[in-house]
Amino acid sequence: MYITALSTNSVANFTRTPSSGRLAQASGTTGCAIYVLAVACTLGRTLIGPEGSAVSPDGANVYVASFLPGSIDVFDRDASTSGLLEKPRKPGCLIDPRFNCVHAQAMRGASSVAVSPDGKNVYVAAFASNAVTVFKRITKR
Repeated sequence: MYITALSTNSVANFTRTPSSGRLAQASGTTGCAIYVLAVACTLGRTLIGPEGSAVSPDGANVYVASFLPGSIDVFDRDASTSGLLEKPRKPGCLIDPRFNCVHAQAMRGASSVAVSPDGKNVYVAAFASNAVTVFKRITKR
């Protein structure tokens, strides 16, 4: 389970114990992703005001919508630890040209993200752009 934290520009990774329902944050760099590497977390280049996250149906990726830059960070997900690692270089994020990311339009105020049930598309709702942007999801087979 991934929970976004707007005020700390981060995403926390929690596991749930089925018998008790108790949540526990994963340890070390598998436990979080953050915009500035001030703590022992993995890096998310555009995690500024993250507001929503979605896991792909195949469990391979996690997408995080961040409001302030109007972006999506794209993470590979480790199936055994649920740890996140941002894709390298441009494929790691979708935003306007201010960052070294893939260029995307109508992303101002990105606030939520969803992956289609078949895993073929990613949808981003952007408040300030009054838009829903659709991306084709490319997966390795």
